[in-house]
Amino acid sequence: MGDKLIILTEQAFDQLNEKLDLILRSSNENSQRWLNNNDVMKMLDISRSTLQTYRDKLEISHKQPPLDPFK
Repeated sequence: MGDKLIILTEQAFDQLNEKLDLILRSSNENSQRWLNNNDVMKMLDISRSTLQTYRDKLEISHKQPPLDPFK
């Protein structure tokens, strides 16, 4: 897959930026809380397939929470 140029209107860019700021603020307020797929999809107002596409293209990073050996 080649790189693609994505053009957003100023309004769409501002909305995406606001959603990302919300995630960042939420993350800073509770740095120990992991977001699950549903949290991220709701915050960004995207589908599961779009979220996976972002991950596949490395447009967003993700990590698995550490396993709790005492559960």
